[in-house]
Amino acid sequence: MPTSPVCCRRHGYARGGDYRGEEAAQGEKEGCQEEGQGSCQICAAGKFQSSKGQTACDICGIGFVCVPGSIVELPAACKEGFYANGSIERAEDCIPCPPGSSCYGANAPPVECSQGSFAAANGSSSCDACAAGAFQSKRGATACEECSRGGFCGPAAVTPTPCEEGLFGNASGLTTQANCTACPPGYACALGAIKPTPCIAGTVAPNNSSATCMQRSSARDPAATLSQG
Repeated sequence: MPTSPVCCRRHGYARGGDYRGEEAAQGEKEGCQEEGQGSCQICAAGKFQSSKGQTACDICGIGFVCVPGSIVELPAACKEGFYANGSIERAEDCIPCPPGSSCYGANAPPVECSQGSFAAANGSSSCDACAAGAFQSKRGATACEECSRGGFCGPAAVTPTPCEEGLFGNASGLTTQANCTACPPGYACALGAIKPTPCIAGTVAPNNSSATCMQRSSARDPAATLSQG
């Protein structure tokens, strides 16, 4: 005597058998299983199933909540600094935003911090701009880097700005062009110089802030210069 089919409703699935998930024209129910092959299982938290006669549940997406037996994904209602990773079933279960990202709350996914900013800890609702004297050229950073020698960094800097020609920066963490030092007489300072370069024999730099050294015989002719590496 044939056994009666057992049909899986939406929000569940069955193991084994032929599950095509549609009702046949004459009232026969495909997507069902024969008795003795096992029972239909309720989808677990973090999963859902919107169709009949399936053999597995679908994973709940990031930003959504799926309680046990879910037919659809529901938008999460996380507070700021938290997000739904697809495995939760209540807003209270939202997890903290990872370092290097910000989370606006509700059903928004984490957003990587942009260049020039960072998020050091879990649970950030916004990223912090790098302070003056530091920079960050990468996205998703958890800290900023100290401004390198030869340049300066204003707030939210992505890369250091080199000290102008005729100036040098021999310290790290400079914040403005005014922190760069004027090249002394007898030395030349190219763009982004870390230290002054002494003029070679036969050349001079009679004034402060020289970008190049001039040939001695043409010291009064600004056009006669010799670049210092």
